[in-house]
Amino acid sequence: MQDVLTLITDFRAFILIAFRIGGLVAVAPFFNSTSIPDKVKIGLTCALAVVLLPTVDHSTLVIPDNMIGYFAAAVAETAVGAVIGLVAAIIFAGVQLGGYIAAQQIGLAIANIYDPTQNEETSVVDQMFYIFGVLVFVLLKGHYILLHALSNSYKVVPLVAFSPGHAIASRVGVEAMSDMFIVAVKIA
Repeated sequence: MQDVLTLITDFRAFILIAFRIGGLVAVAPFFNSTSIPDKVKIGLTCALAVVLLPTVDHSTLVIPDNMIGYFAAAVAETAVGAVIGLVAAIIFAGVQLGGYIAAQQIGLAIANIYDPTQNEETSVVDQMFYIFGVLVFVLLKGHYILLHALSNSYKVVPLVAFSPGHAIASRVGVEAMSDMFIVAVKIA
């Protein structure tokens, strides 16, 4: 009977870990690209959850037993993953904003193209800066850094410990938004 309870607790922790990873995959650049099929993203999320499950301390975890509490925990875990991905997304937004500023300065802002990866029109210079940013991101192993930040997030914000009024989320959001404009001006 104890093995069954351990298995159920492990499965419930696995689902919450998958929600945090899903939040990251949904928001972070390189992972949220529309050129990657949704089935691959779901497979990546599940594979990473399987890898992270033994590393996350969930033995003393109090997972809510009712559906409303578990749903709230899943939403909170998704929010934690989304905040991690948002920091990287804001850096990429800064790169694109820098490309837009540069395009305005050289007179190419009116020449727009359709970007299928973001489902919007961008200028040629924006697109060039974005592609260059993705290239630099991959060359500097930014995707590994994101995954490392995700695994370390369980030390900073343990499973089922995040609340919507958590100070970390607001501080990271404000600092990341201000950093986006600094990056954009430096790039331009």
